[in-house]
Amino acid sequence: MVKKYTGDVGKISIKVEQPFHLKNLYQFMHLWLLENGFVSKDGDKDKWETFYLEKRGQVNEHWMEWDLIKNIEGNSYYRFKLNIKMHTLGMKKIEVMQEGKKVKLDHGEIEIVFKGSLETDIGGKWKSHWFLKHFKDNYDQRIFKEEFYSMHEENLYRSMYGLQGMVKKYMAQRCYAPVTGFLHSQENK
Repeated sequence: MVKKYTGDVGKISIKVEQPFHLKNLYQFMHLWLLENGFVSKDGDKDKWETFYLEKRGQVNEHWMEWDLIKNIEGNSYYRFKLNIKMHTLGMKKIEVMQEGKKVKLDHGEIEIVFKGSLETDIGGKWKSHWFLKHFKDNYDQRIFKEEFYSMHEENLYRSMYGLQGMVKKYMAQRCYAPVTGFLHSQENK
């Protein structure tokens, strides 16, 4: 029996409670994702948020969601999808000393959840075609085969873990300066 392919790669998360600069973390993640080829569903490189909610009071709370895609070069049938949900809780402004200067930070709990999937039939070309719509499921299940999906799922999973690792490093550094420019040397690309 052929295993039904769902496209879901997996879900990983980070949850920390410490001082950090939310805006700089946001920019850091955005820059890392851009460098690794991710864009919004409509191809925009700047406006990624599909959901944003901020609750203000004595302590602030945020909900943010990004839905991203990464097209695989030379292929128009499948692509990577990455959903990122960020939730902050108990956020309040604090001041810390860094290199002899006062720096304003956010303090609270943040949870970031990364969920990846492999999307086939981009744009629904096969589903809407009068002839191909009858073969789409067989094509996905038998011709692409599990090994082929596994290869691409592994690449997406590696990207998710790479981003999670970079966010963990960023949070562990306790460096609160904004991230500017590229994270990696452009000579290697």
